[in-house]
Amino acid sequence: MNKTTKVFFRGLILVCLVFSICGCAALRSFKEGFMEGVRGPEPKKTEDQALILFDDGVKAYEKGLYETARNYFEQIIEDYPESSLVEVALYYQGGCYKNTGQNEMAVSAYRQLIMEYKYGFWVDAAKKELAEVELTM
Repeated sequence: MNKTTKVFFRGLILVCLVFSICGCAALRSFKEGFMEGVRGPEPKKTEDQALILFDDGVKAYEKGLYETARNYFEQIIEDYPESSLVEVALYYQGGCYKNTGQNEMAVSAYRQLIMEYKYGFWVDAAKKELAEVELTM
């Protein structure tokens, strides 16, 4: 083998070594990027999606399915923090806790609503519910 061939093989071995050490992560990253290009980016969460969750939550709440309703409201609070529905979702979440006898959790939800939003219809309603729950504790 001539000197050029030796240098080539040494370089190739070095590249293979580097790839074997960190290539798996690079390959995974490439694959994820490629697959995103194939199926497109994940859809953005929209106010419409939050509204669907809210509607489902209210329907469950009205049927007395408080745990199911609470899950819908929690999803709005966690997945759509910028939504205008978070304020009312917190109020209903407190109601779900209250109606299942989880008074401490109800107090927590109502207080979070009051602290984050300061004033408004749902804050006033939460203050009334908070006073009522605290009387039963």
